[in-house]
Amino acid sequence: MRMLLFCLLLTISPLFPAQAAVQSLPLTAGKSIYVLKADALPLVELQLTFRDAGAISDPKGKAGRAFFATALLKEGSGKMDAVTFQKALEDQAIDISVAASDEDVTITVQSLSKNLLQALDLLQQMLTSPRFDKASLEKTRSQILSGMKQNAQNPGWLASTHFDAEAYGDHPFALPVEGTEKSVKALTEADLRDWVKELGVDNLVLSAAGDVDETLLKTRLGALLVALPAKAALPPVTDASVIVGRDKPVIITQDIPQTVALFGLPSVDRNDPDFYAAYVMNH
Repeated sequence: MRMLLFCLLLTISPLFPAQAAVQSLPLTAGKSIYVLKADALPLVELQLTFRDAGAISDPKGKAGRAFFATALLKEGSGKMDAVTFQKALEDQAIDISVAASDEDVTITVQSLSKNLLQALDLLQQMLTSPRFDKASLEKTRSQILSGMKQNAQNPGWLASTHFDAEAYGDHPFALPVEGTEKSVKALTEADLRDWVKELGVDNLVLSAAGDVDETLLKTRLGALLVALPAKAALPPVTDASVIVGRDKPVIITQDIPQTVALFGLPSVDRNDPDFYAAYVMNH
C-alpha cells in the first residue's frame, strides 16, 4: 500500500502544498479510501487495486485469464457496446486504465473533478456488468496472440520468461502474465466472467488524489462497494518456493547482435520489515 501511495504522489506531487497529508476517509462495508487533497487543478485521480487478482489467480491451465479479462473490461458494459462506452469516456474527458500484474489488478480513473460522478458511474458499470461481446472478445484474443509473437522476438522478454519458468517451477509466477499461446486460445467467455465474479471488496485497496469531493466519493464508492461481492472468491495464494541455483545457465540463441543476461538470488519476504529498504536499495 505504501508503494501504491508513493507512486500516486510521484505522479502529481508538484500540485500539492508541502503540508499536504494523506487522510483515511471511511466508506462503507468496513472499507476506507486514502485521500490526498489538492485543488490547484480541477483534476482527480482514483486507484482501485484488487490484491491477488492478477496472474497469480489464474487457475491451472488457464494462464492469462486475468490479463485477458482486464483487457476486455473497457470493451462495453451494460447497454453500452465497446464504441458507445469509449465515446462516453471521451465525451467527458475521462480516462480509465486497467492493468494486470503478477499479483494484483489496478484500475486507474483520471477525470476532471466536475465529471467525477460520470466517471464513477462508468467504473461501477464496467465492474458489475461487463459485456464480453463475442466480437470484442475475439478481437482482444487476437491482439494478445499478436503481442506474444512480437514478444518472442524480444531478447529481454525471452530471457525474463525463461528465467521465471526455471525459477518458479509449478507456481503461477513461472508463466507470463499474458499467458501462453495455448492457454489464451483455450480461454472462454465463461472463464473470463468467472474472474470478474471472484473479485471482492475484502481484497480491494482504494486511493484518490487531487480536487476530491469527499461527499461524492463516499456516496458513489459506497454504492460500488455494495454492488460488489463482500468477499473475494479468488484461488488461495501459495508462496513461491525459494529459487534453487543451477549448475549451468539457460541459454536461448537468437540471430541478433545483442545479449541479455539475467541473474537471480533469493530475496527478503514481502512482509519482512526490511522489504522496503531492500526495494529502495535495489534501485
